[in-house]
Amino acid sequence: GAAGATDIKWISPDGQYATLDGAFNYVAGPTIASLEPGFGPMLGGTKVTLYGTAFHDDLSVLFDGEPAQVLSVVDGFVAEVVSPASSTGGWVDVSLVNPDGQIATLIGGFRYLAPPVLSELWPAQGPGAGGTPIQVSGAGLIEGTTLRFGEIEAPTVARIDDESLIVITPAHPNGATTVTVVAPDGQEASLEAAFTFLAASG
Repeated sequence: GAAGATDIKWISPDGQYATLDGAFNYVAGPTIASLEPGFGPMLGGTKVTLYGTAFHDDLSVLFDGEPAQVLSVVDGFVAEVVSPASSTGGWVDVSLVNPDGQIATLIGGFRYLAPPVLSELWPAQGPGAGGTPIQVSGAGLIEGTTLRFGEIEAPTVARIDDESLIVITPAHPNGATTVTVVAPDGQEASLEAAFTFLAASG
């Protein structure tokens, strides 16, 4: 039935009946409208905020069936949890279970990210003034990945797919430098002396 109080009517075999007014209360089930952030490392430990309706104080939250640590529930609309670890990674369902057993599930609501991999840069050298377009190859290069040459962040990063980026080099002191890719969740991968900045000729 619809949420709210309802009457209970008892009817005997001979047609006599009795009514208890407002004796039973239908409770609305929870809903999950969104959560943020929608990603985090496979090690877990990401603080995630869920938004929705009919959240109860003693609820539980599951990521792909694994229980999350519940930090707080605010006004029945917001819940803060800590993501558990995942052994498989990728997109997983997030379910919220109220104490009365009613469940809401956000299909593919959270993505576990494996650490990024940086395997190659081409070309591997360019002028110290910067401005060289290079192709970066690797794995786990998802949307929002950034790249550093030493401690200097590349000004332009264009993602082709999870295995390739096009990057414009920044101005940088001459010499070989370590290149680092940084995933949106903060996980990093580096290649030492992966790119050489050259002095201007002439």
